[in-house]
Amino acid sequence: MNNEKIIHGWYNYPMLKVREEINLIFEELHIKNFRNFYCSRISLSNKNVIFGMNDVGKTNFLYAIRFLFDKQLRKNGFMHSDFYQNDTSNQIMITVKLNLSDFEESTDTKKLVAGVKDARTSDDSDEFYIRIVSDYNESEGYGEPLLYWGSNEGSGGNKYGHSVFSNRRYRDPV
Repeated sequence: MNNEKIIHGWYNYPMLKVREEINLIFEELHIKNFRNFYCSRISLSNKNVIFGMNDVGKTNFLYAIRFLFDKQLRKNGFMHSDFYQNDTSNQIMITVKLNLSDFEESTDTKKLVAGVKDARTSDDSDEFYIRIVSDYNESEGYGEPLLYWGSNEGSGGNKYGHSVFSNRRYRDPV
């Protein structure tokens, strides 16, 4: 059965399809060395309002989320100007913490869990992380986005203060 309903606009023309089910639950976004974000942790709920003065980073915040989830955007990689104060010696790191407690109700969560397979270390863990980091090549002037995911954020390990999730690194099949 299709879980979509059509919201009708003026004169009953179909205008927008809306999903009735619960989607993935976002809990936190950590942005490091990306555009105007030096190091920020932002608590999220699934209903957030983003507002502020001009030039404070609202679009960059949304772009960071898009970079995590939009493969088409990631295939262009990180440019020199994507690094905080153009400092390519520090790696960009964007991490989202997801809550998978809606596993029984959400087909999106079920698809995510099925796709990550053994990177989820425990079936009863409701926390899951997706991270993208930059691997900047100075001679090419290009930062390759590297995608990581796993059941915990880690407690040390590499020089950036976080272990690599489940010691697994995934490159986009672009």
